Amino acid sequence: MLKWIVAMDEDRVIGKDGKIPWHYPEDLKRFKELTQWQICIMWRKTYEWLKQYRPNAEWYPHASKNLIFSESMLDKPWIEVIHNINELKQKYWNEVVRVLWWAKTFEILMPYIDEIYLTLIPWKHEWDTYMPPLGSWTTEFQWKTESGLEFRKYTRIDK
Repeated sequence: MLKWIVAMDEDRVIGKDGKIPWHYPEDLKRFKELTQWQICIMWRKTYEWLKQYRPNAEWYPHASKNLIFSESMLDKPWIEVIHNINELKQKYWNEVVRVLWWAKTFEILMPYIDEIYLTLIPWKHEWDTYMPPLGSWTTEFQWKTESGLEFRKYTRIDK
């Protein structure tokens, strides 16, 4: 089962130059709660972005296992590189895997994602990476914070 975790603004913006254009402690807390002690798969650029915030950690520190989705990353002893969707299906299809951010590979994984945990950011940003349209999903509003963030959960209805 794949569960995708993402934040976007009102115009579907999710980043620019591989970075997130906002910083909300509530969003980071929820992100940690959703990923703690889970198997987490991320794009190589997400891994590199996380490293700037945890320079002494060689992995996302809250995960039970770190998987990097990349065709070009060198294997390292503390992470496992997944080169394509077939490899992911072969090794981890019976596990719950948290998918961290990445718009680029969202289109590759979209047919396989079962749930989306989305944080809606309350205003618009001018950036270069956008969330693709979701298609057929059931929306469950979870809660709204004092700073205006909305936490939502989407479940696929066409599986």
